[in-house]
Amino acid sequence: MDNIKYLDSHLNFISHINNLCGKVSCRSKLLWRIRGFIDFDLAKMLYVSLTHPDLLYCNFVIDGATTTEKKKLQTQQNAALCAVCNVDYSYPTAKLFSDIGVDTVQTCMMKTTCKLVYKGMYNMGPNVLNEMFVLHEPIRELRSSHTMSCEVARCHTQFGMKNVAVRGARYWNMLPYDIKSSNMPDMFKERVKKYTGFD
Repeated sequence: MDNIKYLDSHLNFISHINNLCGKVSCRSKLLWRIRGFIDFDLAKMLYVSLTHPDLLYCNFVIDGATTTEKKKLQTQQNAALCAVCNVDYSYPTAKLFSDIGVDTVQTCMMKTTCKLVYKGMYNMGPNVLNEMFVLHEPIRELRSSHTMSCEVARCHTQFGMKNVAVRGARYWNMLPYDIKSSNMPDMFKERVKKYTGFD
């Protein structure tokens, strides 16, 4: 068996990402074909309902892919958004995301991973998740002792650095204290949404 759901026989995401890029590209081409007959709101609805969910599905796993592979996904998302806005590929990328109100592929990955870490830090998930993400307890009292930092697992390999436990802890530690201290999941999601800009 050469491939499983995400990883191929070489323990990378190339096959899965190529397949995902093909899906997004196909839907972008279809959207371009009908774009002249529909308005912006309908084009956005088609993107949000048909294309964006594919980019979100288990994206915290795909976040372990190489930067090159993730750039492929970002390129395909940019092309899809150009179809929504009915503009050519030279249109400013930042304005593209601002006009439509969606996050980049990498930001979506970070947000999904942070939500998993939140569940683990507050013991709201399964045991494996609760044990994966634990509060950092320094040996001695420091000013940073009360920032709700997550313990970052030590690793010495590239595979280890891509582990969701390592990436998740680092993403979590980048968040401001007021977001990490949210006492309700909905409050946490809302604050993360405001922090990153979009849904």
